[in-house]
Amino acid sequence: MGGHGGATGGRGGGGGTAGFADTAGAGGASNVAGTGGSAGAAGSSTGGTTGAAGSAGAGGTVGAGGTTGAGGTTGAGGTTGAGGRGGTTGSGGAAGNTGAAGGAGTGGAAGRGGTTGAAGAGGTTGVAGRGGTTGSAGAGGAAAGTTGSAGTGGSAGTGGVAGAGTGGTGGGAGTGGVAGNAGTGGAGGGAGTGGTSFANRDVDVLFLVDDSSSMRLTQTNLVQSFPAFVTALKAAQSGMPNLHLAIVSSDMGAGDGSVASCDSNNGKNGIFQYTPRGTCTASGLNTGATFISDSGGVKNYTGTLESVFGCIAPLGEMGCGFEHQFAAITRALGVDGRGSAPAENQGFLRPGADLAIVLVTNEDDCSAVPTASFGDGPNGRVPLFDTTSNTDMASQLGPPANFRCNEFGHLCRNDDITPAAAPARSAPLNDVNAMVSYASCTSNDNLYLLSVVDTANRLKTLKTDPNKVIVAAITGPAAPYVVTWKAPSTSDSSCGAASCPWPVIAHSCTAADTSFADPAVRITQLANQFGSNGIVASICTNSLAAPLQTIAQAIVARLTP
Repeated sequence: MGGHGGATGGRGGGGGTAGFADTAGAGGASNVAGTGGSAGAAGSSTGGTTGAAGSAGAGGTVGAGGTTGAGGTTGAGGTTGAGGRGGTTGSGGAAGNTGAAGGAGTGGAAGRGGTTGAAGAGGTTGVAGRGGTTGSAGAGGAAAGTTGSAGTGGSAGTGGVAGAGTGGTGGGAGTGGVAGNAGTGGAGGGAGTGGTSFANRDVDVLFLVDDSSSMRLTQTNLVQSFPAFVTALKAAQSGMPNLHLAIVSSDMGAGDGSVASCDSNNGKNGIFQYTPRGTCTASGLNTGATFISDSGGVKNYTGTLESVFGCIAPLGEMGCGFEHQFAAITRALGVDGRGSAPAENQGFLRPGADLAIVLVTNEDDCSAVPTASFGDGPNGRVPLFDTTSNTDMASQLGPPANFRCNEFGHLCRNDDITPAAAPARSAPLNDVNAMVSYASCTSNDNLYLLSVVDTANRLKTLKTDPNKVIVAAITGPAAPYVVTWKAPSTSDSSCGAASCPWPVIAHSCTAADTSFADPAVRITQLANQFGSNGIVASICTNSLAAPLQTIAQAIVARLTP
């Protein structure tokens, strides 16, 4: 309610050097060819030297050209060598034999042929010329072409699917060489270590936002802190969940309409709130959308999740001050016994989805059972929110103020002996400055208000597995629990004193921005009904980022692998 009280193989060795040609015999005998150099080790190598044509002997027979030295075997990838030079013209002899081409390195192009020696003048056979130098291995691929490297196996995809490796591309033909065969395809990647597939990634999140007169600062805090919630969801191992997110107000009306801001027609009646608020002129939701959906990569809004939430979550401060949090969430989800959920809420709940309910409120629940609120109450046909006959301290329900929610909603003790009872309405000795502290307060489920246990059970029926339901509350701590008194709002001497003090529950926390909260006994007890899936955090903090992050992490932890 309103404020109160406050690669490939190694490189080859060099090729062997071609032997020199033997000297020609007298009388012009043919020279014996020099022996070729030894083959080089695998890898890039220099070919053996090619014998150049013998120089013509004066008046002799034509000297035979030296034979070509065997080229060193070229390792893969050798560069193309130039051809051996032609033999020089023998003096007086016939033209020397053409120097053989330098041996192509394996994979290199053939060396250029030696130049034909010009005819010499007649004379004796010249001494065989030196073998021409074998050209270096040709540039480009090896003779067989460079084999493509095996493709690397794909990394494991989501769910541990082995990635298939792509085959290497065949090596291009070296200059003068033959194109290489295509590389063998890489083996498929093995399953990723720890790879996990997620059977369920659907999460439905319902935010209940208190819109009573003391919630403006907290609503601002909520919007500013909401990015932490989104960031934590995106950090899930499976990525951002398939999300439905809706907003509902705590306003369900109260009484016959005589209470300020509380109508007699169930207030906002658990209907999702989706219109733009504050300075927003548009919510960002698609036409006809009543809640946020971001599922399977398909969104029903433009802009960001944070911006849409920021336009629809700050509901303002005009809601009923007798907050009906339990009634609002059970009505919104269609489990209050009054039939299906409102038409605007249809399609929000998905059968296999986890459900998270987040209550952001600074006062405890005061959800009256329907008859106790609007008709025959259990206490002499007096509805809880009556303002006609219950106007002062001596009346059956006491003054028409929020303390009724404490008096008829809580059972407390102020020592270890006295049985739990409702917190006292009357001040000791009618002292307006009195303060009474209580401990171990619990919900009084036997009178006017909805039962905590029954409300929890109704929410659990929404899922075949109750562990799929999370209830989180960002609210006032349940303790300390202190009753104070103030001067009556209207003249009241019904207690026998000249002025009867009216009871007020003291705030259990106050934030630096002056926002506050009262003891949320029933709301805390509701969250506790869900065990480890129940979360309670203080609303009196400079930023709600930490509690929102905690809630999102709890949601992520519930996703089913």
